[in-house]
Amino acid sequence: MPALVTVAGCGTSAQSVEFAPPQVIEVGTQELDGRNGVGVTLEVRRLRLTRSGWEVAARVINSTPVSWLIVRPHEQGVGTKFGLFVASKPNALRPMALEAEHLTTPQLLAARFDPPIPQLLQPAEGWSGRFSGPGRIRRGNYVKFAFGRFVTDQRPPAGLPASLMALTAHAVRVG
Repeated sequence: MPALVTVAGCGTSAQSVEFAPPQVIEVGTQELDGRNGVGVTLEVRRLRLTRSGWEVAARVINSTPVSWLIVRPHEQGVGTKFGLFVASKPNALRPMALEAEHLTTPQLLAARFDPPIPQLLQPAEGWSGRFSGPGRIRRGNYVKFAFGRFVTDQRPPAGLPASLMALTAHAVRVG
């Protein structure tokens, strides 16, 4: 049975929030976040939801001629920006919509990586495994998968910035 939480605040009426039940969603996408065959290749195999969190089976490949550090700028020692952007409508997850809402960090951040994520991805190198974290997703919401932040001190390929967060184009609806 799905979890229901009743939320009420000063001057508001109570409303129920229904979280998605534990489930496995086979995503099966492979995308290039970049241009002309150059960028970051993102493969999302599956999303698993539990009663207390989520887990993504994925792979990321550096499909550029430069090396990328995987960091979380401006926040020393706190990891990456791998995680999930979540919204009630898929259009709210478009990059321009996220920027307009000043959403530069996924709402659900990964806290664990198996195997550990490397700090540096050389050209043609990748990482494959699972990333996961705490947090629940409302039933019916949409999810996009975030990878990064990737930073290079080399001249990036044409059309790519020196600091980027890769985001899947495909949104998944949680049942």
